[in-house]
Amino acid sequence: MSSTVFLDRDGVINANRADYVKRWEEFQFLPRALEGLALLTAHGCRLVIVTNQSVVGRGLVSSAALDEMHARMLAVIARHGGQVSGVLYCPHTPDDECVCRKPRPGLLLQARERFDVELTDAIVVGDHPTDLEAGRRAGCRSLLVLSGRSEHATAARILDDYPECGAVVPDLLAAAEWIVTQSAGRPAPIPEREPAVPFATAGSARP
Repeated sequence: MSSTVFLDRDGVINANRADYVKRWEEFQFLPRALEGLALLTAHGCRLVIVTNQSVVGRGLVSSAALDEMHARMLAVIARHGGQVSGVLYCPHTPDDECVCRKPRPGLLLQARERFDVELTDAIVVGDHPTDLEAGRRAGCRSLLVLSGRSEHATAARILDDYPECGAVVPDLLAAAEWIVTQSAGRPAPIPEREPAVPFATAGSARP
């Protein structure tokens, strides 16, 4: 397997915070996220994190501090068997009207050029329709996890709106298992319809 998996950060790899993740001490890996990253790596997937980080544009975190946080995140992921090729982030606020902030596909297009990605073979794993929309605009398939900002009650509607979304799964490990099973040419098991870990974050800040 050599497909590329684009991963949102907040709500997929780490827990969302209503006041944003501003320093390493506030960064909390979601349960089963490290296992999911390790599983994807073990099966040859190239992993690229694509994340909105308006904390920079809002003046809450410097670019250098965010880069340091990401370096520490990648070190922990590597110690647990995962390998991430890169972290691409949009530093802008929603009011900046940039081309890189999801739901626009700018980050995915950057990844295409930087990592020579065939976007139609890639899959986006996110916790919100903005992730799925960015994937749609870039021509990617997608998966929705319920460990972040989306809830079970809205999952059916999201699937109706995004036929490119292959499934709704509880968390990143379940997403990894689905991707691995699909790539092996076996029918994917029907995913759990309830989140395995109740990290519902209604009212969380928009990264």
